[in-house]
Amino acid sequence: MNRFNNKYGAIALVGLAALYMIISLATGRSAASEPPPNLAPAEAAVDVWQATALLAQRGDAAVVVDVRPREQFELYHVARSVSKPGASAGAVLDAVRGKAAVLIVADTDANASKLAGEIAAQDKAVAVHFLKEGVRAWYLTYVVPVPLFNEKPPPYGWTEAMAAARAFVNDGAGSPEDVVKAVGKLSTSGYAPTQLEGKKKPAAGGAKKKIAGGCG
Repeated sequence: MNRFNNKYGAIALVGLAALYMIISLATGRSAASEPPPNLAPAEAAVDVWQATALLAQRGDAAVVVDVRPREQFELYHVARSVSKPGASAGAVLDAVRGKAAVLIVADTDANASKLAGEIAAQDKAVAVHFLKEGVRAWYLTYVVPVPLFNEKPPPYGWTEAMAAARAFVNDGAGSPEDVVKAVGKLSTSGYAPTQLEGKKKPAAGGAKKKIAGGCG
């Protein structure tokens, strides 16, 4: 009896596989040709500078959706972002309906990338991005940096550029052109306000230490 069931089970599987192949050929589509929804395009991931420029350029046409748990959102979040804890792709699209772009903030990049991919698969008209390293990167960039922590003074124009970027991030102030210019200055300055200059290592091959009590 088991052999009989196994035989017909195998025949059924072969039949389903053949049917799938026929449908694939007829529609010109196959599972292998379609990327899984959790693989977002490489350009979906943006760092803090890119995200700031994106929000400045898009203006009211862009919205930040934070899908982290409510308690995490209340501790710290990107200004003017919308809290949608654990939101699905459909829920995010409902929240951003009529907008041209959405910036996803999640607890991990993996979760953000997966959600961004699902949103892009459902609505290709909306530009979908996610913030790399989430609010941690945002906080370290706009809240923590104080030049006092760095032994080197900020380069020319850095302080003014950071003030312009912060004014936009916190209050939405400044023209898109000025904000993008400021972000360009900050992103190419190579200056890290929170980084302490490391101590120099002693040069190799220095004077040998004299050992007391040696022979001769």
